[in-house]
Amino acid sequence: MTKVLKYVSEKVVEQLFDTIGTNLENYNVGSFESNRVAQGWGLELKRVTYDPSFPSNFRLDNSREAEIENSLLVYSAFQGMTPALAREERIWVRLCHLEYLGSGLIASR
Repeated sequence: MTKVLKYVSEKVVEQLFDTIGTNLENYNVGSFESNRVAQGWGLELKRVTYDPSFPSNFRLDNSREAEIENSLLVYSAFQGMTPALAREERIWVRLCHLEYLGSGLIASR
C-alpha cells in the first residue's frame, strides 16, 4: 500500500528547531502525534507516493554496506521523488517526527 507523501511547513521546521528543549518529552516518548492535525504539519505532495513499510527492511548496523543497502531501500520506496525534493528537509522532518519517531528506527540510528 502506498501513501501520498506529506511534509511540514518552513514555520514548523523553525518552531521545532527553536523549541528542542521544550519538546524533549515528545522526543523521549517518541510521539508528536498531537501535531498530526495542526496547521503546517500535513501539507501533501501529491505527485510523490511512498511505501510506508520500507524501514522494516533496514539494516541497523553502522557498516558501509548497510548504509548503501538502506539508501537503495529509501530510493526505491519513493515514486515521483526528484533529487531536488530528496534534499527538502521539510519532508524528512515530517517522516522523522510523525511517521517513524515512535518506531524505534530513529533512536536506533
